[in-house]
Formats: sequence, structure tokens, C-alpha cells
Amino acid sequence: MFSIPAFLGVVMTTFGVCSSIPPTPPTASAESKSEPFFAGLKKVRLTLNYMIYTLGKGTSIATELFQ
Repeated sequence: MFSIPAFLGVVMTTFGVCSSIPPTPPTASAESKSEPFFAGLKKVRLTLNYMIYTLGKGTSIATELFQ
């Protein structure tokens, strides 16, 4: 009895809304190309702020583990 409205909802959702791309980009930055993930990760890893953050976080974790 309750499966009929659920099945109808699934069918309408699956076949009723089938746009492959949005008509406009959701944000202005979505229009531009982004750099590859690992290249960005390497760039972040080499910044001074990230190194200081990693050193501080690693020190606090090590301090908690080896008390």
C-alpha cells in the first residue's frame, strides 16, 4: 500500500529531472578550470604556514600519546 507512492516518487525523480549540466554555473569560480588535486596538495605542503601547523599538530598528538 505504501510502496506505490514511494515507487512513483522514485520514478518521477529518476526520469523527471534528468539535466546533465545546470543551465548556469552555481558560482563564478565553478566556471574556471581548477588545478589537479596532487599539484595543489604539493603546493600547500610546501608553504610555511602548513609546515608550522603540521609541526604543532604533530607535537600535540605526540604529547597526548606519550604522557
